Amino acid sequence: MKIYLPEVRQKQGQVSSYTFAGKITDSFGLESGPSDRLQVKADIRISGDKAFLEGTLEADLTANCSRCLKEFNRHLDVDFSETFTLQEEISSQGSPAALASEAANQLTVRGDYLYLDEYLRQVFLLAQGYRSLCREDCRGICPMCGVDLNNGHCGCVQGEEVDPRLKVLKDYFPRS
Repeated sequence: MKIYLPEVRQKQGQVSSYTFAGKITDSFGLESGPSDRLQVKADIRISGDKAFLEGTLEADLTANCSRCLKEFNRHLDVDFSETFTLQEEISSQGSPAALASEAANQLTVRGDYLYLDEYLRQVFLLAQGYRSLCREDCRGICPMCGVDLNNGHCGCVQGEEVDPRLKVLKDYFPRS
């Protein structure tokens, strides 16, 4: 996914719109299912040495539930907005520490193309969150026997099983 910047500059501050569509595997190199898809709609405009990018990333993917471990289909719809600094050539002014600080605080683009693959891959990964749930009220699996608690109760008595390394402590703290 790339945008040809001289074409955007010709519009003199007006918005240029782009649409990218494809598979998650092809776009980001991440493992995905056969029905996974990705669509990105982006608007960009250039003003001075800044490129302003706004858009939406939509994805349908197959994920595993963090509680019950079952596969489920998930839809992501994420808005993104970023400002890129356009530079014609590499600046050799300043100390290495100053150049590193400048690079850490802004996204810079050199040349005629704005390559969005890595930026959008990060937006995609952050949108997935820490854990995926098949549904909000997923009960998960029993830690003792591994039965899916969404399908019913298991026969385990909760709280009776004690780690064998801690059984000695049970004698010191009898139940009252």
